[in-house]
This record gives sequence, structure tokens and C-alpha cells, in this order.
Amino acid sequence: MTQMPAFDTRDTAADPEAALNSAADTITLKRTGLRPLSFEGTELCMAMSFTPQSPYWYEINIFRTTGQDFVAAVKLFFQSEHQRDVVHAWECQSFDEVLEVLEDYDAGNDIPIEVFPDTPGLSIGEMAAHAFTLHARVESARQHYAGLIGEILDELQKPA
Repeated sequence: MTQMPAFDTRDTAADPEAALNSAADTITLKRTGLRPLSFEGTELCMAMSFTPQSPYWYEINIFRTTGQDFVAAVKLFFQSEHQRDVVHAWECQSFDEVLEVLEDYDAGNDIPIEVFPDTPGLSIGEMAAHAFTLHARVESARQHYAGLIGEILDELQKPA
């Protein structure tokens, strides 16, 4: 599901900086493994891949800061209370950099490894089965993310 206001990366208002500053909020993104990223700005667009039957889903946000820079965020949410949600966010100098960051994000890195080769008692066949399962989960995550990023990029390319 995608929620996007009409969006054009070109400044079309008479005073776009004043318009952006008047609508700006203080936004803090709690990033996994890093300090939170705080900035003044507005959300330009958001896309989310939530479906009740999926064990996880992604949310992608793009923000414009009052300093005329951008922030891109990828959030990974889990249905299970036993797994911690993950948030990645990047400060970007241009909208093209936002697109590069989002296109280069590898959702395969979000898949945890649950069985390790040195687990006692695993036969070679069992290790191979776990490896095939892990490979399938990585590919599934990449396809899941690619579908969402394709949706948001398609929406951003449509004329306002």
C-alpha cells in the first residue's frame, strides 16, 4: 500500500523554503546500531508492504529537511514479538542520492542465520537443507523489498 501526495522534486512554490519550514516537524528516527537521526522536515512519501499473512513487512519513507537535503528510511517490522524491528536511515544531499540508497539496499542482509555449520550433530545433508532454506528466505526478502521499492519509484516517476 502506498501513500503519496503529489510530489515534484522541482521547487514550484513562490518561496519553497518558507513553505517547507512552515510545515516542518521535528522528526527522530531511532536507527538500529546507530544514534538516532533527528532533523526538521516533512515526509514527502511513504510506502508499506504490510500483509497479515507475512511474518515481516517493510516501510520506506522519504523526507525533505528544512536545509533542503533529504532523508531516506527503510524500516523492517516483524509480526513476532520475539524479533526486534530494524530501522535504517540515511542523510542524502540530493534526490538522486535517495534513489541510489533505496535501490542499493539489500534486504537479503535482513534475514537472520538460525543454524550455523558448527552446530553439533548436523550432517552434511542437513547443513545443505538449511543452506537452501536460507537462500530461499534471502531471495524472498529481496523480492519482497524490490516489489515495494518498484512501487514507490513508479509513483515518484508519474507526473503530478
